[in-house]
Amino acid sequence: MKWRLLETGFCGAAVNMATDEAILLSCIQGEAPPTLRFYGWRPAAVSVGYFQSMLKEVDVEACKRLGIDYIRRPTGGRAVLHDVELTYSVVVPERTSPLPEGLLGSYRVISEAIQEGLRVLGVEATIVSSKSGNRARAGSAACFNISSRYELAVGGRKIVGSAQLRRGKTILQHGSIPLDLDANRLFTVLKVPVGEQRVCLIQQAQERMTGLRQLLGRTVTLAEFAQALKIGWERRFETELVPGELSPQEKELSEKLAREKYSSRKWNFLR
Repeated sequence: MKWRLLETGFCGAAVNMATDEAILLSCIQGEAPPTLRFYGWRPAAVSVGYFQSMLKEVDVEACKRLGIDYIRRPTGGRAVLHDVELTYSVVVPERTSPLPEGLLGSYRVISEAIQEGLRVLGVEATIVSSKSGNRARAGSAACFNISSRYELAVGGRKIVGSAQLRRGKTILQHGSIPLDLDANRLFTVLKVPVGEQRVCLIQQAQERMTGLRQLLGRTVTLAEFAQALKIGWERRFETELVPGELSPQEKELSEKLAREKYSSRKWNFLR
């Protein structure tokens, strides 16, 4: 089975989330093929999971001061700072999906594809088989402070953070893979204790998460990493990724969702 590959470059937070949802809705209607998308964020943005409170978890004033966007994802999970990273999204109808049934099974095989892509770059990542970390000890809502089942880590440090939703028998999973990681910047935009506690949190984060530059000792570009992940995906699923574009209908829906939903205070401060 061939998949559509979209490489949409750098966009703002509202457009990025709106595009993911537009592809999801298009797949639900049977108007789009299974799709893998790669993208970046400009400006940087902090996203919270659907069930999190923006005001409780994010320092909105710090974001405004630093020129960092803030947005609510349609998926669950914890807060992520999208800065120097590649983000992937997978949208596939369950009826034509090569993914196993169930949340954990689909997480596992997507992680296996990303693991193969990392291997192309020379990074040997392991798939975490059980949850690790402790929210109370971590003291923050940061996604990368806790590894969930079937996420990827290198030397015990998390390198991929993902979240998934299912709607209309269609799967949307997207995830953040840092090309470079700045724990200080992360905890500047999250609401965390100050003083010694904050220093401790940053130290814990540095022990629990990492980025590709830290692992490889060199800069990895978005294009280079996207190519490695493309190879990994095709190997794992024995499929072909065919470069494509958003359909006119998807573009129109994405623009509408970005304007009316993802840019709205009603959505972003839902909780």
